[in-house]
Amino acid sequence: MTRTMNKTIARLTPLLICAAAIIGTPASAANVNEKFATVGPFEIIRIYEGGGQDYTRCAASMGKGNGMLRIAHTHDGKTIISVPGVSKRADLMMYITPSGNDDDLSFAAQTDGNRSWADIDSHQLKTFLQIKKVIEVQLGQSDTPGMKKFSWDIGNTSLVGVLAKVKQCVK
Repeated sequence: MTRTMNKTIARLTPLLICAAAIIGTPASAANVNEKFATVGPFEIIRIYEGGGQDYTRCAASMGKGNGMLRIAHTHDGKTIISVPGVSKRADLMMYITPSGNDDDLSFAAQTDGNRSWADIDSHQLKTFLQIKKVIEVQLGQSDTPGMKKFSWDIGNTSLVGVLAKVKQCVK
């Protein structure tokens, strides 16, 4: 080898080692899901965030990718509804249409552009669990730009049974 090649290799070697280390390291920000059970069309999963060894929550998951609905329950007792994301904005609201003549459930929501989510309190959860056949979620008010609607067919699946299995997963 020539002297110039040796110098070039000597300069590039540390960079190549760093690049290999970065590429070879599992993505620390990636979530890992572990299947726990199946209830109707929902897959009950444990979610391990950031490549951690301990799961952070369990969720009933339905759909794939950009069409996914998640009903999560955390160790501290929070229930969270998560749907595909919308553009970031400060005043985002999530609306869920319940079965029967009840008014829409509404929650202040958050988004990272990829997913949108909202905590659901115990009173609203009771109404949510009564939904039959189809879960309909709207992000943003009907007259606002960027408003999106989603729906998931749950057939005759009881959301009470789904949440019970999610809570069992958390224990």
